Amino acid sequence: METLDSTTALDLLARLHAHKNAGYGNAWRKRGELLSIFTNLARKYDRLVVALDEGTDSTDERILDTAGDLCVYAAKYLTWLAERSPEDFNAVSTPSAEDCADQGDAGAVNVVLNAIEVPAGDVARSWASVKAAFEPLETGLIEQSEVGGGVLSWQRKTQLAWELAASSAGLLLALGARDREEVKKWRAEIEAMK
Repeated sequence: METLDSTTALDLLARLHAHKNAGYGNAWRKRGELLSIFTNLARKYDRLVVALDEGTDSTDERILDTAGDLCVYAAKYLTWLAERSPEDFNAVSTPSAEDCADQGDAGAVNVVLNAIEVPAGDVARSWASVKAAFEPLETGLIEQSEVGGGVLSWQRKTQLAWELAASSAGLLLALGARDREEVKKWRAEIEAMK
């Protein structure tokens, strides 16, 4: 049976991102932070809520794909944050904003993925970590969109995005440890991409 370690998982995510990026380009950010970037994060998070909290399996996307996509979207969000507010990004982040700023190719996302420190944990603990990062980000961004609402600082957004990227990568590993046959299929699909 196939196992998944953090280096392999992040390498596979980088490969998957490069493949998808060729077809989607900048669609992930085209309409800004709330309408494009956060919407993509929320869609993946909501799918995980249905699978992990409600126990409903999706027939069109395996849960490993969803956790991996959430990690990639969080990494992409970090590239946008690095571009938009480099000083704030640098205040709370290593690597630098210069290295992480989106350049329209896969390079910046690869830098982010390579910098993620993946926490160890079982599915329940990993999922709780994803929620702990996503929920304050969601609350802050929704408030930001409302008239008179608060605004999350650039530094706080950056911190939460790093936490979301790391925790979703941890969730991917935990899910992979639980279902090694799915890991084998997931890995084979990514490796088959041209």
